[in-house]
Amino acid sequence: MQCSTAISGTSFAANAEAVGERAIREYPVAEAALAFENIPPKWYPPVLHRCMALVQLEDNWDTYKGRRVEVLRADAACHLLGLLMSEDTPIPQVVPTPRGNIQFEWHLEDQYLELEVLAPTRVAAYFQGPEEEWEEEFGPDLTKLAEVIRRLG
Repeated sequence: MQCSTAISGTSFAANAEAVGERAIREYPVAEAALAFENIPPKWYPPVLHRCMALVQLEDNWDTYKGRRVEVLRADAACHLLGLLMSEDTPIPQVVPTPRGNIQFEWHLEDQYLELEVLAPTRVAAYFQGPEEEWEEEFGPDLTKLAEVIRRLG
């Protein structure tokens, strides 16, 4: 699987346009959103399964008016990982946010990374490692984020 370091604004929405709004509601998080060169990497099935479960949450899932996760947001989140992760990247925790987004978290011995997918082309990230700590929002250029995720594996 190749890792791309930039997102095009149409790549995430293309699946929705091709399938149609009704089909997206009926078939949450279409697996066809990602095309792997061979078989999917080992992290993909558990992440996809968790994203599909999060789409089933209703509004107020946390009893504090947490918004439900939209199918297109879940699709965008899975696609983002397909662009950034390699076969060796550890499997992240996948959690909903109160704003209806999906957040990926890696809690490793000396590194901590959180990625919140805000929109198909916007990601908020927080990283803490042995020699650096930063918080940043990324647009289409994911070069720095791809490098940090590569170092996790």
